[in-house]
Formats: sequence, structure tokens, C-alpha cells
Amino acid sequence: MSDHQPVVEPGNEGFDATEVDAVTASMFGGVIILIIIAVFIGITLFWDKFLVGRYRTVVEAAPNQQLDDLHKTEARLLNGYSYVDKAKGQVRIPIDRAMQLLLDEVKAGKAPYNNKDSVKTPDPAEATAAAATPAAGAAAAAAPSAATPAPAPAH
Repeated sequence: MSDHQPVVEPGNEGFDATEVDAVTASMFGGVIILIIIAVFIGITLFWDKFLVGRYRTVVEAAPNQQLDDLHKTEARLLNGYSYVDKAKGQVRIPIDRAMQLLLDEVKAGKAPYNNKDSVKTPDPAEATAAAATPAAGAAAAAAPSAATPAPAPAH
């Protein structure tokens, strides 16, 4: 070990009394900020040039023939007429036509499923008759509807 002992001035025991050089500290901070900015720009350029650019060339530029064929087949099945089973007489119709036929069946009350839970639309003839006879209209307004639930009993 060295026998060198630091010289301590009286009144300055225990701490460094010298000032920090403001110019050097400012330059050091500025260099650190410039390095951070350069790293950020470098990472951004790397991301754009190599990763995003590669994605565009691999994924977007190359057409996928299988996907195109699948879309054409789906469009043909959704928008065209064809036989599903010719022996049984099962056919495929365009989706727009099928939706229109289903709406027509529901409006006519011939839907092949239970539609009793659906909302009943008022019949125009009944609405006209109720409006024509004021006494019947007032009585109908005063009488509670069967569709209106009864209030819950008080406990």
C-alpha cells in the first residue's frame, strides 16, 4: 500500500470542495442526447428498410393463387345456381334470392320454424277500425294489454 495521505485543508474535512466544470458536464450531456437520437434514428431506419420492406415484398407482392381460387369458388357458390344433389332435387340458389324467399315466408306466416315468440306487428285493418270507433279505442286504451306484465306483488 501507498503511504500517501491526502492533504486536507482545515474546515474542508470529509467532502470535495472543488466545483464541477459546467462546460464539460454540458458537453457530456449533449453527447449522450446525440447518441440516443442517433440510436433511435438507426432503429427506425432498420425497421423500415429491412423488416417492413421485407414484409411488403414477401406478403403483399406475391399473389396467392390458392386464396384467389378459394374466393372465386366461394363467390360462385354464394351467387350462382347449382345442384347439391340432383337425384334428391336439392339445389343451391344465390344468397340474395334465398334471403328474399325467407322474408316472404316469414311475412306470409309460413316460416318452417317457431315464430310465435317474435314481435307481432299491428294489422293495418285493426288499427283503422280502432281509430274509427272512439269508444272502442278508449276502452282498448283503458284495458291493460295481455302482453303487458302484471306488477310484482309487494312484500
